[in-house]
Amino acid sequence: MKKLSYILIITILFISCKTIDNEHIKNEKTTILFELIKGGCYGTCPMYSISIDENRQIKYEGKRFVDSIGTYNWIMNEKDFNTLKALIDKKFKANYTLNMEVLDLPLTLMNINNKYQVKFKGDCPEEFEKELNHIEMLLLKNANW
Repeated sequence: MKKLSYILIITILFISCKTIDNEHIKNEKTTILFELIKGGCYGTCPMYSISIDENRQIKYEGKRFVDSIGTYNWIMNEKDFNTLKALIDKKFKANYTLNMEVLDLPLTLMNINNKYQVKFKGDCPEEFEKELNHIEMLLLKNANW
């Protein structure tokens, strides 16, 4: 009977410690460096979001009208991460809003370093088009679908 009590107590201790450890991991928050959200329209506009944090962890969530629907995670290599950071720091230094009145155009929203927000509907403004295409290419380069 004593052995059974000891085994029960030890088992409970192991289970409770593991639960606490998992809770700790889930509560760790990382800073999002860049987030791109593509919203829908009245047609078949791709809807997805992709973000990268300070640990180079990329999270992609495909919602509608994209090849990969669901949530996917992967890690960006360090060289591409440094290129991405330099590009973001150089180009995106202020809030920017364009063409938000139009209802039937897809929304693009970029959150940068938890400081700045760029949002527009329809085509990308010319001053951001090259950079946004480069950023998307870097983020999706090693996609793990």
